[in-house]
Amino acid sequence: MNGSVRVVAVALVVVLAGCAAPVADFQDTGQDDTVGEYEDPTLTVEGELPVDANRTLERVETLLEVDIYPPTVYVEEPFRTSGPIGQDESSFYTVMGVGAFDPADVDGQLRVGGVASAMQAVYILPGENATAPEIEQVLVHEFVHTAQYQQNAPQRVLESMPPGHVGTTDGTLALTSLLEGGAVYVSSAYTERYDQPVDSERAVLSELYPNASPGTKLAWGPYYHGDRYVDAAVDSPATHWSVYDEPPVTMAQVLSGEPASASHSGDPISTFDLALETTNTTWQADHGATDVMGEFVLRTVLETELSAATSAEAAAGWQYDQLVPVETPNASATTGYTWAITFENDTTATTFEAATLQYLENRSEVAMVNGESLEAFENSTASDDQNATWLTDEYAFAVDRPDERTIVLFAGTESFVDLEATTATDDGSVSITLEGADTDSGTVQSIAESTIPESTMPEQTTAGSSQFGGGEHGVIAP
Repeated sequence: MNGSVRVVAVALVVVLAGCAAPVADFQDTGQDDTVGEYEDPTLTVEGELPVDANRTLERVETLLEVDIYPPTVYVEEPFRTSGPIGQDESSFYTVMGVGAFDPADVDGQLRVGGVASAMQAVYILPGENATAPEIEQVLVHEFVHTAQYQQNAPQRVLESMPPGHVGTTDGTLALTSLLEGGAVYVSSAYTERYDQPVDSERAVLSELYPNASPGTKLAWGPYYHGDRYVDAAVDSPATHWSVYDEPPVTMAQVLSGEPASASHSGDPISTFDLALETTNTTWQADHGATDVMGEFVLRTVLETELSAATSAEAAAGWQYDQLVPVETPNASATTGYTWAITFENDTTATTFEAATLQYLENRSEVAMVNGESLEAFENSTASDDQNATWLTDEYAFAVDRPDERTIVLFAGTESFVDLEATTATDDGSVSITLEGADTDSGTVQSIAESTIPESTMPEQTTAGSSQFGGGEHGVIAP
């Protein structure tokens, strides 16, 4: 699916204050099981740092009450970005109106990047005019990630997660939230404990996050919401290790702000099976790329057109979802997306549906029902809205509600959305059939082909330096 829905990118794309570069898995962190049983470990710094890295590491060990095998610290030049980071025009996020991370949201306050590797390496990327306390703060964040790897925190979270949820966008965001949230929590405690002359990461996030663009919130969400979750669950950096043993496994659980042991420990995820079929050879469902986006992504999509409070309320009833891309044989990119979402009850589903229709009305240029503009219906009803095809300059959308708790959203090219869709639910399953005559391959274009000239297509998504800390788990890139 051209990497358009589930993109786990190098965390450098986040432009926060430290993070972790992605790895294939967490089964091998480069350490054996005898961490702590070593002789005369030394911290090596490749480059110049205006702080005492050994003292910083010792302080982090004191806060966490664990021994940390010293990593090698590399001081590197920061990545440069100018303007928003590019993203594929056929990506799910672009189609739904969620732009890429925008460096302008940083507002000049974040001048140091950082990445921690599970293979015993920390990279510090000081920008121009970065102060020693700012550099030390990012170094602390990365040392926390180093400790997380050595204490097998990623593995502990993944072992608690249902196998089918591991690797989904929602599952990865939940994992990232615990790792990044833990690092923000500890680094903020460090800033307070050692009276550092710099705003804590929590304080900076609290200032910048609420006013950030949806694309930036998608990247910063694990840091912001993860820190709030950890802060509610534990009372000190030394006891924060417990969040990896009873972790939230969905973003809905992270967003609840309640510790797993108090709210959802052991609760199963209410999954459902999605069967998407097509009746011709033109349209092909890419079931191999099926993803679960989760409540946080749902909220972020709505927030592109609605207030943060309205979006959060509308997404709060999320129970589970599945997103399936649909492609055409000769198209070079995804043609459309079928997104089925279930809610806790009919009331929360109705709240979401109303918000979604308002989102589409705000975003679209026109809505068509049976070839006529929705405005032609003097007394249009909710039924008219549900039967409408909503059109922007580039994309088309349609909404269906096969039962009281299920909403299905179709998004993509107009030729895809115009297909006759039959939706049904039965005993925890959702069945969707897309019907329409075979279309000549020359007239069925992918989203990318139908919306922008080839000469303007970005060659590659650009990566920027990371701040707020990170680790090798990676961050979901818009």
